[in-house]
Amino acid sequence: MTQSDADRARAYRERKKEQQARDEELAEDLMRLRWGYAPSETRTWAERQATADRIMAKCGGRPGGDARTRYIEEAVRAARSVTPQGDLRDAKAEAGREERAGKYAEWRWDGYVSGEVASL
Repeated sequence: MTQSDADRARAYRERKKEQQARDEELAEDLMRLRWGYAPSETRTWAERQATADRIMAKCGGRPGGDARTRYIEEAVRAARSVTPQGDLRDAKAEAGREERAGKYAEWRWDGYVSGEVASL
């Protein structure tokens, strides 16, 4: 007996749904193996993410700004920390260190995102 188009489409959707469930389970198993989850950890990724979101909401959330802004701010803070305070001998050489560090961090981030720079 031949199947109608509707029956074939329904069978295809069922096979697709089963395959998607197997793929999700495989991805979950690979993640558990990769990150070393204990065998007793039975929560799914969605459950773990919901828990993490709830915890982050309680403690004020993630740091402000996007990753690029935080990267640049960290570079400027690092430049500020190595700038000698009160030493006037190198004032000319030290002038603009923070600005240069910020510009370099911007260039490096943008280069990394575009694939021109291998790592941050």
